[in-house]
Amino acid sequence: MLRVSDRGYGLLLAGAAIDSILGGLVNAAVVARIGALPALLAALGANVFIFAAIGISPNAAVLDVLLALNGFATIIWSVVTVSMRQHMVPSDLLGRVNSAYRMVGWGLMPLGALAGTGRPRTRSPRRLSDRGRTRRRPPRRPARPHYGNTLHQHGSGQLRRTSLRQ
Repeated sequence: MLRVSDRGYGLLLAGAAIDSILGGLVNAAVVARIGALPALLAALGANVFIFAAIGISPNAAVLDVLLALNGFATIIWSVVTVSMRQHMVPSDLLGRVNSAYRMVGWGLMPLGALAGTGRPRTRSPRRLSDRGRTRRRPPRRPARPHYGNTLHQHGSGQLRRTSLRQ
């Protein structure tokens, strides 16, 4: 649980949006420098690492960096795949290929959401980073009151032993 406010959550998403814009601006330079296929594979590999790290991010600051990197890599992936598709597919088939690509990409999202809600959880899920740790024990019940001899401090600063049972 991150325990961020509504404003904090908005700032997390803004970090991803800002790096998405940055990814769109530098995309052409990245592809010109390393090539389309290496850029595509780098973006895919980065997203695999980023999504795994998001699951174990310890706080909102780390998550913010990961979401920003995800936004950057996702835009690189998106622009490169669309450009490659437009370059490789004949123009008379481009509309059909794009519609099939969107149908598969967007059409499977509801199925993934449905599969993710198959079994309701009765308690909050544990983070991956908590798996090796022992479970916390519930707090101990307070001890029963002691009715034997006790020490009391009196006005003179001396401790006197008194009995609660009289």
